[in-house]
Order: sequence, then structure tokens, then C-alpha cells
Amino acid sequence: MAANRKLLADVEKTLKKIGEGQKAFQDIFDKFNESVNQAQKEKFENELKREIKKLQRYREQIKTWQASNEIKDKRNLAEARKNIESDMERFKIIEKETKTKAYSKEGLGAEQKKDPLQKEKEDIMDWVRENISTLEKQIEKLEYDIELLIANSKKKKLDRDKQDEMDSKKDIIGKHRFHIHRLEAIMRMLDNDNLELEKVKDIKDDVEYYVNQNEEADFWENYNENIYDELELEDIGVSLLLLHRPHQPDLHPVHPPPPPPLRPLIRSRLSRSRRGSANSQSSSQGGGSVGGGGLQSLLRLSQAGLTPQHQLLLQQQQQQQQQQQTASSLLSGGDGI
Repeated sequence: MAANRKLLADVEKTLKKIGEGQKAFQDIFDKFNESVNQAQKEKFENELKREIKKLQRYREQIKTWQASNEIKDKRNLAEARKNIESDMERFKIIEKETKTKAYSKEGLGAEQKKDPLQKEKEDIMDWVRENISTLEKQIEKLEYDIELLIANSKKKKLDRDKQDEMDSKKDIIGKHRFHIHRLEAIMRMLDNDNLELEKVKDIKDDVEYYVNQNEEADFWENYNENIYDELELEDIGVSLLLLHRPHQPDLHPVHPPPPPPLRPLIRSRLSRSRRGSANSQSSSQGGGSVGGGGLQSLLRLSQAGLTPQHQLLLQQQQQQQQQQQTASSLLSGGDGI
């Protein structure tokens, strides 16, 4: 009962925020229509874009609540969703309006002077940008869905079904980012005239199918990520291929383990050399330390299995032992005189 009251309170709070967001959108929308200055219009368009993104997030939350059986009366939710979608349509018209500047005399004149091949190239690059933008919006929606899954979970750890749903969404995000990087590579190569326009036109249908149909339930059964193979984009770097890994949206570099400590390794190899041959060991006057001959024998036995850093340390220890023996011999000779 308490959980149901909290849910209804969240619904009321969200509906209130939606009302405030729509009012802000309408105010900016009116300013946009009243403005005659192009720079001002662009400023208002950016503000409208920010507001519509907020409303889109609320719309996704409404869709979740509409699918829930815990809320009986869903009329307010349906009305709020309808209003948001109406504002989304109005923003699309504005966006299209600001992008279409060819109706001015200056625009028409420039269009007539433009080289046909250059115009075709620009059209294809606009098409690539549009698909990148659509995929980025889909990623935003998926990330928001993941946040909702975590926020609505009563336990610290998600249950199996929710965890599987979250992993699936993360997997799709990884695929979207893979396609975005591929499309960005196409744009760079087109801009540098390193890619034929015809090759890009050949994959347009496949790209549009992925971008527009990937939310369909049966889409992933026949998913094919090899649509870019004919473009020979391999030289953009192996790192782009690593961006797409199922259930691994965040890749971490794997560092090799540190080399084992030198002292235990020396003791281990010394023990084996002592067992293998009595002639390979030697004791100094201090009792129990490895002498010069024994250390040389050990060095030969172990160098093949040591890292370069360990070999250098072993050689330094050998030199120190030899210096100590030389100094000891000189002192013994001095006492006998």
C-alpha cells in the first residue's frame, strides 16, 4: 500500500514537471516565431532543443507507467504523452525550417553555381550526419531506460530478468556506438576525398534499415554488422572494432602481472641447482651465502627463465659478491704479514 502511494506521488510530481516544461517550451516557441534575426532564431532553436529533450525523457517514463498494472487510472498519463508528442512534432518542423535555407535568393544562387559532384557529396554527408544523430538519440533513450531499471529496483542487486534486460540494452548501446564510429569514419574519408560516393550509396539501404528498424522485436535475429566491409574502412584503427563487445560497454585495458620477486626466485633456482649437482655450490667464510662460483653457475642456469630486469639484478649481486671476496682476501693477507 505504501509503495502504491509513493508511485502515485511520483506520477503527480512528474506530471507537474511536464506541465512546467511545456510552458517553458511554448514561451520559447513564441519568441522563435516573433524573431526576425537569424542569430536569435538559432539561439531560440537551441533552447527549444534542450526543453524537448527533457520532455522526451518524461515521455519515456510515462510509457513505462502506462505499461504498469499498478496504476489504474492512466488518462492523465495518456494526455501528457499526447501533448509531449505534439511538441515534438512542432520542434521537428522548426528544425526542418532552419535547415532549409535554399529558398533565399542567395541560397538559390549558390545552389546553381555548386558543382553537381560537390552537391552530391554534401547530400551524402548530411545523410550520414542525420543517421549519427538518430543513433545518438537512441543511445540516450537506452541509457535513460537503464537508469530507470536501477532506480526502480528495491534491492541493491537487480533480479535476473532485470539484469538480463539491462545487459541487453548495454549490448545494443555498444552496437550503436560501433555504427556511429563507422559512419564518422565515412564522413572523414568523404571529406578528404578518400572514399567513392558510389560505395557509400550502395550501403545506404542497409544503414537506414539498421537505424530505423533496430527497435523492432525480431530485428536482431538477422542482424549483420558487416555492411561496411566493402568500404575498406579497416585502416581507421583496430580500436573501433573493440568498441562492440556483447555485454561489455565499458572496456578496461588488461595489464600484464608484475614479475615475481627476485629473491625467492633465486632461492628456488639455487635449491634446484644444489640438488642437481654438488659441484655447483660454494660457501663463503661468513657461512651460508652464495660464493662467486656458485652464483655464476646459478646465473647460467637461471638466466634463460628470467626477465631482463632480473638478469641485471643478478649480475649486480654477482659483482658485489666478487668485490666482497677481494676485500676479504686483502684483509687476510694483511694480517699474516
